Amino acid sequence: MTSCNQNTSLAEVLKEELKLYKLPSYLGGLTPVDFDQKVRPLKEKLQQLDVDGKIAKLFLVDNVREYKAKGLYVRELTIPKGSVILSRVHKYSLVNIISKGIVIVIDSNGTNIYEAPHTFISEAGTQRLVFASEDSVWNTAHSTEATNNFVEELTTEDYTEFLTFNNQLEYKE
Repeated sequence: MTSCNQNTSLAEVLKEELKLYKLPSYLGGLTPVDFDQKVRPLKEKLQQLDVDGKIAKLFLVDNVREYKAKGLYVRELTIPKGSVILSRVHKYSLVNIISKGIVIVIDSNGTNIYEAPHTFISEAGTQRLVFASEDSVWNTAHSTEATNNFVEELTTEDYTEFLTFNNQLEYKE
């Protein structure tokens, strides 16, 4: 791994080491199955590089607020500028609201830049890689009858797990 000096931030080193600048052309517009297969090496590389936990702080957003109402679950993520997020795979369609900032989103729809205020729908099976160009706030609104364990109820770790869930759902119908 490239070393950090006084003039080089950890984020800059990671961008070069992981070739993050190549991801829009590499991942954007792939089918969900192909996106999942291509993003797995990125997850593994991050785990290998993250010996001291510094990378996790850049790639994980723990500024999450939750709001619950009957049949509705909303997550509000405060995303610091420069953060990179790899989402879980959503089991169901949902509403996304970017209420502050600018984010670059790479998913099966390609590469999109969303500037607040912006609202859009994600279909079931969506997974995305997000870069925060500015401090941002992203809300997701989920229709659900769940009362706890929302992340596990509404998402899967990867697309293979989503396909298993989706096949079970089709079998029940």
